[in-house]
Amino acid sequence: MAEKPQGKAALLYAIILALATASSSPFWLQPVTDFVGPKIKFFSCNNSWLNPADYRSCFEALSSNYYPAIVQGRLTERAGEQFSAKWKNVPAGSFCYLSCYAVSQDGLNSTKTALKDEPAFDESVTSFIGAGGQNKFSVTWTWSPPGQCKATCP
Repeated sequence: MAEKPQGKAALLYAIILALATASSSPFWLQPVTDFVGPKIKFFSCNNSWLNPADYRSCFEALSSNYYPAIVQGRLTERAGEQFSAKWKNVPAGSFCYLSCYAVSQDGLNSTKTALKDEPAFDESVTSFIGAGGQNKFSVTWTWSPPGQCKATCP
């Protein structure tokens, strides 16, 4: 019986296995995440254009160790609305962030109002024309306590 590959060979084996068993999901590396570690999940999410559900999955999987410093949106004829993020490590110590994507101008304004008492600043603000021709915004705010880390997206 052959030995299980180690090191770089294990990574190559995992990628080949993932390609051989790929589904229609853009997370073709996801089935091997447990085998090769969370760095593969980070790689598959970082700077990739994803539909809203897949972007949300990336956010949920990465948000305890990484935060989306820059989130961009786009509308394509074929795939609809898509999002791409540049993820950064969550700094050690006390740190809060709030990342909202595909929000309306009203949603952006209401979130800014909710954050007015926090020492938050806009790390990034991007916009795109979404479905229906509306301007949509993606914003990431960051701050260090004494703020409350309780703000939510609209």
